[in-house]
Amino acid sequence: MSLTGDVPQFPGYDHRAGGSVDDQVATRLLARATDLVSIPSISRNEGQIADYVYNTIESRLEGSTTTLPPVELIRLDGNNVVYRTMGKRANRIVLASHIDTVPPSGSGRSGGTGTNGSGDAGSGVSGDHGHDGSDVGSGGSSEVHAEGQLPTYVDDGTLYGLGAVDTKGSVAIMLDLLLFGRLPAIELTFIFYSCEEVSRNENGLRQILETRPELLHGDVAIVGEPSGGYVEAGCQTTMTATITFHGARAHTARPWTGTNAIHAIAPVIDRIARYQENLVDLDGCTFREQLQAVAVNGGIASNVVPDLASVTANHRAAPHRSRQELEQWLTEYAIQDTTGSLIVDDYAQGALPALSNPWIKRLVEITGRPPRAKLGWTDVATFAEAGIPACNFGPGDPELAHTPHERVSAAELVSARSALVSLISAGTSSGNA
Repeated sequence: MSLTGDVPQFPGYDHRAGGSVDDQVATRLLARATDLVSIPSISRNEGQIADYVYNTIESRLEGSTTTLPPVELIRLDGNNVVYRTMGKRANRIVLASHIDTVPPSGSGRSGGTGTNGSGDAGSGVSGDHGHDGSDVGSGGSSEVHAEGQLPTYVDDGTLYGLGAVDTKGSVAIMLDLLLFGRLPAIELTFIFYSCEEVSRNENGLRQILETRPELLHGDVAIVGEPSGGYVEAGCQTTMTATITFHGARAHTARPWTGTNAIHAIAPVIDRIARYQENLVDLDGCTFREQLQAVAVNGGIASNVVPDLASVTANHRAAPHRSRQELEQWLTEYAIQDTTGSLIVDDYAQGALPALSNPWIKRLVEITGRPPRAKLGWTDVATFAEAGIPACNFGPGDPELAHTPHERVSAAELVSARSALVSLISAGTSSGNA
């Protein structure tokens, strides 16, 4: 599905009596973010929020009477929405954020797991919770208790609710820039995509890369993962592997006649538990490599010596090493001289910092803060795979992502939006960064 046409001359910011422009922008952003958080959108169930995004943009396009250069609005692969200007300007900035969330904390639900998200493996479930968000968004306090959805409310200028940090604050900023921003002298692409929090083969951005790779093209991509207002460069590689030991089954009254596979795997678990994080500096950004046991399996019955046991480990590594190097290292570190075997279950290559890109350098200057490494895998890696320099930048504390304490303040929304406006304006004044 696509809509092509001309860019409407969107109105500038309201200048209401008694309020500053920043206050008006803050009110507008907080209301938009509240609308978005109020729409349940657990991975694989993003239809309603994709409708909201698409219809919001479409209604503004169709409601305009003044025309400027052409644009394209597309909905593809189900719940991915792309809006891009289609002029002939030399430079293009891509802004991308996912529209799905993990399940609510304590929901007791589980689904497919994957490597995506703001530093954590994600999980997704099926199920339609059916709240349309239409009664929320005035900037006041409003609670939503749709089945499976955490309360959504605003208190003292801060929005609380599932997805407030990861990443509906960024989605709100993108919509605001698209609907109310001044027309820049560069091209812009806005990508709102699904299924980021589940397995990578379902990732909406990857689907776009495989079917319409030209939609990702730009001089730089800004991925709206929460970064606390910092530019977070690159992202970690993640590898999940299962280490298996075979023994010999026997009766627990006569264990000497067999070999206990659980006992054999115990030293491996101990080595993983004693792993000390490794710090790797890449382009001035420190990546903290981690190793964690995330699952243990084994045992048949209480009177049987088990002949099979396994431990699953997740390794978060700096992005400069290859899969072969990481697999060899983990095998040597965990198994050592024992008889266990290792199979890689899931792997996603990270992305090196792209701090030499002039647009990213400019964004760092705008924030006034030193860049830092992204701890976790993000779709910066997808853009890197497509040959597009990218970084993470968005409102909200990344340590609150995937927790029951997600929140984002109006001040954070305004600050992140202001930085992006300054970045886009850099292209307006000079034609490049």
